[in-house]
This record gives sequence, C-alpha cells and structure tokens, in this order.
Amino acid sequence: MFSDPAHLAAFFALAAAFCWSVSPLLAAGANSYLGGIGFSRVRTYCALAILALMSLWTGGWSQMQGWQIRDLTLSGLIGVFIGDTLLFASMAILGPRRSGLLFSTHAAMTAALAGIFLGERLTAPVWAGIALVTGGVMLATFYGKSRDNAHAWEANAGAVSLGVALGLLSALGQAVGAAIVKPAMDAGADPVAGSTLRMAAAAVCHLAAFLIWPKFTALRNPLTPKIFARVLLVSLIAMCLGMTFFLEALAHGEAGWVSVLSTLSTILILPLLWIFFKKPPPFGAWVGAGVGVAGTALILLNVGG
Repeated sequence: MFSDPAHLAAFFALAAAFCWSVSPLLAAGANSYLGGIGFSRVRTYCALAILALMSLWTGGWSQMQGWQIRDLTLSGLIGVFIGDTLLFASMAILGPRRSGLLFSTHAAMTAALAGIFLGERLTAPVWAGIALVTGGVMLATFYGKSRDNAHAWEANAGAVSLGVALGLLSALGQAVGAAIVKPAMDAGADPVAGSTLRMAAAAVCHLAAFLIWPKFTALRNPLTPKIFARVLLVSLIAMCLGMTFFLEALAHGEAGWVSVLSTLSTILILPLLWIFFKKPPPFGAWVGAGVGVAGTALILLNVGG
C-alpha cells in the first residue's frame, strides 16, 4: 500500500492518533471514579495481559536483542509508567482538555531531543509543518471548551499549579521515552513485543508503588464490572493498538515528526465530541483543526523519497 517508508510511518502515526483520540472519551468517567493513579495501574495490567497474548501470537521475541530489551524496558519505565501515570493524574485535576493541551507539548520536546541525541536533521518545510501541527493542536485544545461539554472536560479537582506541573512532566516523560526507544525500533524490534516490554516495565513499577504507598495509590472507589469493562476497552484501544502503531511509526520515520503527527488526536477528537455531546465544538477549535491539517499536509509532502 505504501512504497515509501516515511509515508508508512505517517499512516501508523495517524492511526495511533486516532486510537488516542477515542480513549479520553472512554476513559474520563473511569479515571475520575478510580483516581488517576489507580486507573492507570488497572489499565496497565489489562494492557499487559492483552499485549502478552498478542506478542506470543506474533512471535516477535525471537529477533529481540539484549540492548533492545534494555532500551524498551527503560522507555516503558519513563514513557509509560512516569509519563502516562502523570498524564492521568493531571487529567484528574484539570480535566482532559487542559491536561491534553499540556501533554501536546511532548511533540516539540521529542523533536528537540531527537535532534540533540539522535542526530535527526529535518528540513525547513518539515519544521514548518511541525510548527503548524503543534500550533493547531494547541488552538484546538485551548478553544475546545463549550457550555455543553464543560461538565466532563473542565474538571478542576485540585491545585491548578500541581495539575500543570504534572501535565508538563508527563509530556517530558513521553518525549524521553520516544527518544530512547527509537534506536531499538530502527534496528528491527517487533512493535508488539516492544509494546509488551514497555507495558511490563510499567506494570512492575505500578505494583511496587502500590506495595510501598498503598494509601496513595489505592483505587478511589471499588472496581465494578462496568468500570472494569470500560478500562479494558480503553487498554485495548489506547495502549495495545495505539502504542503498537506508534512504535511501528517510529520504526519507519523520524521521531520528531512522527511524534508531532501522533498529537493530532486532539484534532481527531473534535468530530467525536460533536457526536458525543450533540453539539459542534467552538469555531476556534475548528480553526486549530484547519491549521493542524495544513501542517500535516506540509509534513507528508516533504518526507520520504
């Protein structure tokens, strides 16, 4: 379907973005009910179980080298356990819209880290596309508030300064995790096995945190069958499919613009919000979406052969 690896990478990055656009709608209620850390822990366990079965089926472990296992595990510790947990902790305080705005900064962070540590050199048009996508995502997120979705997307359940700090730290964790995992994917690591390793590292850390600080990390409310089914669905879509698509994208494209395209989840969620709340998002959000689409087109026209 795609003869150019860069365009294949773009396809998988956009597929990851779509998965990540669906998950906040599914996760918001469960995240508030269980608490940010508790929700993240249960979701991690569910995702690990699904990914372990998937990786046994694909058989990607046979080609994994020791250094790849090390880097993927470290990436899981930083990018999944720290980054993802802090994101949901921020979401529990600020709500999905504002925490998503902070988290979208991970794309620019990844591009900078990839240039410094991985030697990625992007052309001026690609940098312009990155700027447009990043700006569009921030506009879409900033203007994403409306009276009809404020109750679900404008939560403020704690100190705003703490929520902002957690959101920015989650973005940094995601960026560092992506930069660490990029060489392993370039060397041919299987994306499903890689996702399993990353999730296993996060699961071990969650278990350790729960055993050391049970009061701080405990579930806010009992895990009901309905909530568990919701968490399981979010795990499948966001962590199993979304993360695997993202790693596949990193295997074929440069970390900087791949990470930027994956942030389009904020724009892709706009029509879903329209369907979910029965009201169109504000005009400013659509302006941001238009800017983001223009940036995406600019990136796609200037990557690959």
